[in-house]
Amino acid sequence: MLKCLTAPVGSGWDWLGAREHSLKQRRACGTRARQSIQANIDSGHSTPQPVFGYGKPMRFIEDASTAINIIRGYGSGEIRINEQSIREAVILSATDLLLEPGVQVIAHLGAAQHARILSLQPELVLIGSGVRQIFPDASFAAQFLRAGIGYEVMDTGAACRTFNVLVSEERRVVAVLLPQRSSAGKMAGRLLENTELQRSILKE
Repeated sequence: MLKCLTAPVGSGWDWLGAREHSLKQRRACGTRARQSIQANIDSGHSTPQPVFGYGKPMRFIEDASTAINIIRGYGSGEIRINEQSIREAVILSATDLLLEPGVQVIAHLGAAQHARILSLQPELVLIGSGVRQIFPDASFAAQFLRAGIGYEVMDTGAACRTFNVLVSEERRVVAVLLPQRSSAGKMAGRLLENTELQRSILKE
């Protein structure tokens, strides 16, 4: 059974109303253009100049979402990042994904992982320790604290939700995520498109 958490969308009627308004604007522009052309012809101008107008200036917004890592799901033995299914530990930032097949349990985190995390220049490190919150060795945390880097340990589900929220806020966050391994076999927590929805789920 798949539990999905999706962003609320506007009603279909709102969308249809906006579309109808846009069509009316275009029809009005066409009517004005035809009238202008006919007026030029009637006045003897050899080269009629059509006149076009827009109801409001057009805005273009670059969609950079495809370049950002977003966690779309997590569950028993699996983490879904964008369209990729991950079944091993991973170090994740907004733009980087580093697989850590040698990290089977939280106690396996050591100097190699610490170096890879620092190479991503985080301001905050999240540790997702699996089904339950399990703290790594104190020396692992101390290295980040000495460098002035924030450090939080939580279960993997909470780490996934927190990561999505912080990425949406353009924070320099790096998450170390161990897949949840349990007998439940259920996936949970799909992509959180809407920032406000992300915040509400994070508080659960």
